[in-house]
Amino acid sequence: MSHLFAALDADGQIRFVGDVPRGAGCGCFCPACLSPLVAKQGERNEWHFAHEAGQERPECLVGALNLLRNLAIEHLRARPPTTLPAFRTLLRRSSPIRDHRQDVSWTADLTQGWQWTAGAPRGAPVASAGIDPGIPVELYVESADGMQAIDIQDPPDRAILVFVFAPPQDFTQLRHRDQALRFIEANSNLRWVQMPDLHGQIQKAQEELHDLVRQDEEELQRLQLEHQREAGRRWAGIHARLHHRQDVRPSQQATLSRKAGEHDRAAEPIKTHPWAPEYKPNTQFKFFRLRDGSAWVLYNLINGGHGIAPWGTPDEVDGWDEALPPSVGTVDANAGIYRTGEAMSAILFFNQQVAVLRTSRDPSEFTGL
Repeated sequence: MSHLFAALDADGQIRFVGDVPRGAGCGCFCPACLSPLVAKQGERNEWHFAHEAGQERPECLVGALNLLRNLAIEHLRARPPTTLPAFRTLLRRSSPIRDHRQDVSWTADLTQGWQWTAGAPRGAPVASAGIDPGIPVELYVESADGMQAIDIQDPPDRAILVFVFAPPQDFTQLRHRDQALRFIEANSNLRWVQMPDLHGQIQKAQEELHDLVRQDEEELQRLQLEHQREAGRRWAGIHARLHHRQDVRPSQQATLSRKAGEHDRAAEPIKTHPWAPEYKPNTQFKFFRLRDGSAWVLYNLINGGHGIAPWGTPDEVDGWDEALPPSVGTVDANAGIYRTGEAMSAILFFNQQVAVLRTSRDPSEFTGL
């Protein structure tokens, strides 16, 4: 159990357990319930304040932590921030193909000095100022676990700057006031949690992300249309061949069948591709050599969907399972491939980076590419 490390004296000043006389003569009171306290400064136990009547309660420790916040406010009033941190935000938009990100940042300067508010509770601003061009700024002081108390407006009507300090874990470092001040300086930072779009940079970045998403959607539609046209051409060819076979007389069909059988027997043995597990017989293999030197083969799986296999020697495909983004497919470590239900996302990803592209039913044609 953590003990009280700070208290109030009769004048309402913050006192730390190592800065007051030992025992009941410390003249201190609990910051939460205002009961008299005793300063415990033993040889073995952690130094702390204890209630004279022994009625230790969790809210009393919260009161001590709030005194640390008050000390941080005193620290800031003695050394008010004049140089403000840069504002940064990360904008994200997702398309059917990929996730787009845009970093936006700028700096702001104070145009009006800090006006301090006495006794500001948690979740309320302790000071206010102004930044160019005439935007009000509110300064908060909060522990890291108290950030949710800040009222964030959407759309933002003001800038909010927070002095955030980490809650202490080792209370033995807080016996004295100077130790507490060093702790605050070492475990705090100024950060923006809200900022109006001063120069229209956020709006501009959002418009750029919107354009990228629109381009991806148009590219996906184009590739889907090409895919449909290619499928139509394949079916048209199949229909023509079937129609041609129906026009052949039985005697001609027997001759053609006999010749085809002779050709099949004379043909080379059927090739297998162990690097492409579960491939569908007679599938089209699409080969992509990317600009970074890696190579991949996309093919149809016998049970539906598509596989994406790395192409190359073991040294060349090392780390294959971390090379492609999740939008392309799901890693199947046992099979040594990526699996995907539809090929468009993979084709769009590869087309952005491809250096060499080939399509063939015989992957031996990809050797040396």
